[in-house]
Amino acid sequence: MLTYELAIWDGQRPANDAVALLNYLDLYDQYIESEDYTPPCQRISIFAQALLTRWPAIDDSTNSPWAVNPLEENAQGPIIYLIVARSKAAEVVPFIVQLATHNELVCFDPQEECLLP
Repeated sequence: MLTYELAIWDGQRPANDAVALLNYLDLYDQYIESEDYTPPCQRISIFAQALLTRWPAIDDSTNSPWAVNPLEENAQGPIIYLIVARSKAAEVVPFIVQLATHNELVCFDPQEECLLP
């Protein structure tokens, strides 16, 4: 796999990984897979902007870790689905987890189907 993916959402932290997986699947289907656009909630917008301040969007002059451009394209309603270049994951993921935790957002690893941290 060439990317590392994380889902971050605004809401109460699920009790365990199984509940988090169900929450994630519901949010992903409702917002990310939907053909209807729902603007990101304020907390997700602020989170996305903090990430873009740290690592700008993909362009010819940056060494961006994002595998999807624009980053905000995968931010809708209470969720943002982040796709990070695998080669940058070791550098980027700890910062994402820390930022999500600091902002009281849920951080979920869909590959491992577990909550972070």
